[in-house]
Amino acid sequence: MTNLRDHQESGSYADDLERWIAYRLLEAAPDGFLRLDLRALVLRDFLDVRLAVVPPQGPPRSAPLPDDARDCLVWLREEMAATDGYPWVSFRMFVDDGLDFGSVFNHTLDPCWDAEVPPEVWEADREAFPRPPVPGQPAHGGPVPAAGHPGERRLAGHLRLTLPSHWSAVQLSYRALGGYEEYGALVHTPGGGLEPWMPPEPVIGHLRQHRRETAHPARGAWLSASVELTFPSQARFTWNDTAEPRWLFPPPPQAYADELAAHPRAEAHVPPWFRAAGGG
Repeated sequence: MTNLRDHQESGSYADDLERWIAYRLLEAAPDGFLRLDLRALVLRDFLDVRLAVVPPQGPPRSAPLPDDARDCLVWLREEMAATDGYPWVSFRMFVDDGLDFGSVFNHTLDPCWDAEVPPEVWEADREAFPRPPVPGQPAHGGPVPAAGHPGERRLAGHLRLTLPSHWSAVQLSYRALGGYEEYGALVHTPGGGLEPWMPPEPVIGHLRQHRRETAHPARGAWLSASVELTFPSQARFTWNDTAEPRWLFPPPPQAYADELAAHPRAEAHVPPWFRAAGGG
């Protein structure tokens, strides 16, 4: 997060546009807000935005975005595409009551937008902004884990794009065995509340991919994961490959055989609970 009081001439038109958007959000904001949350899907000749006002207590409410801020979103994308050579597709900005702001620029991840975009709009955007071959480029904007597997960075970036406006922290749990899986999340709100949240399917896809990519030829794949993300971007990951997950419902017996078929384990790395359940 950056504070709007700490303005320094950067010489970057894109940086100036980003700050100007944050200023316009503040000018249009009602009194007594805790945070402003702007989401935008910006494509060639297509702009869809969501602005939410988060109060200190209670649910967020929608608000109109000033027209000049909408124009700036289009200019910001065009400027960054010209400078970086790789256009972003969706954008999210948080501005809080202390004048701190931060942005997430999503280049390649599924934006999980709640409105259908016609295929011809996507095609027109690809023609206007050709994408160079940069596979797996994550969402940018603010620190996510600098080390670790690239899947951790993709997962943290996708969470920051899709979490509800009033999140202050999220705890995401995932458990898998063979083709059986369980997952869910709890969102902590600024007022101290807890709300269940179901992550979008593409977010869970990062966990499945991470499990496949990190499987060890002798130790197999991890069996459960815990992801904690604290606003605005502090992330912690825990991977368990030996202890029995805390299942909500027992996996079917076939899941144990399927697990060993997909991710073999040496005899020394088959846990006793796994063996007792018929998995080795």
